[in-house]
Amino acid sequence: MKKLKVAMSCDDVALDGWSTPKDLETLINYYNKKGFKGTFMVVPVYEDGTYFTKQKEYIAILKDAVMAGHTIGQHGISHDRFEIGVPPQMILDLPNETESKRKVLEEYSSLVAEHTLEKIIKKLEMGKKILEDAFEFEVLGFRAPSLQTSDNMWKAFDIVGYKWDSSCALQPTGWDILNGKKNTPPVDFKIDPIWTSHQNYKTYPLTTDYSWFLPDEDFNLTFSLAKHDIDRCAELDLPFIPVCHVSPINLCPHGNGYKMYDLMIDYMKDNYEIEVNNIGTL
Repeated sequence: MKKLKVAMSCDDVALDGWSTPKDLETLINYYNKKGFKGTFMVVPVYEDGTYFTKQKEYIAILKDAVMAGHTIGQHGISHDRFEIGVPPQMILDLPNETESKRKVLEEYSSLVAEHTLEKIIKKLEMGKKILEDAFEFEVLGFRAPSLQTSDNMWKAFDIVGYKWDSSCALQPTGWDILNGKKNTPPVDFKIDPIWTSHQNYKTYPLTTDYSWFLPDEDFNLTFSLAKHDIDRCAELDLPFIPVCHVSPINLCPHGNGYKMYDLMIDYMKDNYEIEVNNIGTL
């Protein structure tokens, strides 16, 4: 039986409006029950400018999770859409991203000009320090909010001291489904040489989100996409790294988020010899 490395990941931890301590605990308990490890991407700064340490409950929950074999990474700084780069088109096409899409169309040159290496390094170091002061251990991984990227972002990672990044996405069809483009076939993604071209860190691309407020009418289509992506990762010897979001997976109608993960896990176990990881141990 072919081997498949699997690392579950979750974004928007501690992001106001998209995460609660209760929802986070529910997700961690689910991973523990299923025997999987999670990589939890934490937002360091709140919209009001206060730091992650504002909510002590998150710190206790995540410290316990790390002791159980899970890990954390940094999820941007304050989850601004353009803090270190520009999101890809599949993100900008989402219904709630109208203003972001307008900014890219009308202000692209000025947005790019803002992403200097010096500014990005300063922002990344600030966010990293906030989390490290809170958890009292080194934060080694990063994922950009809204999957935004810039040339200087990649350069900054080498300087700031991350050991891994997971800001690239393999499967845009997941976002096509969210955008109503339900006839879009899955992309047969390939290995990009840039993932191994960095000096000091490794890139581990995610696939897509299979559980974003998942409605009944999209369930079967999304599960077909998940099976395609699992098989494709196994074929290319890539780790399968799905992403979910703290509250959206918990708020799916009829528990569809966890039902989807149940089916995904059963499919992987039936077809592959699974090696369970968090992203930091790949």
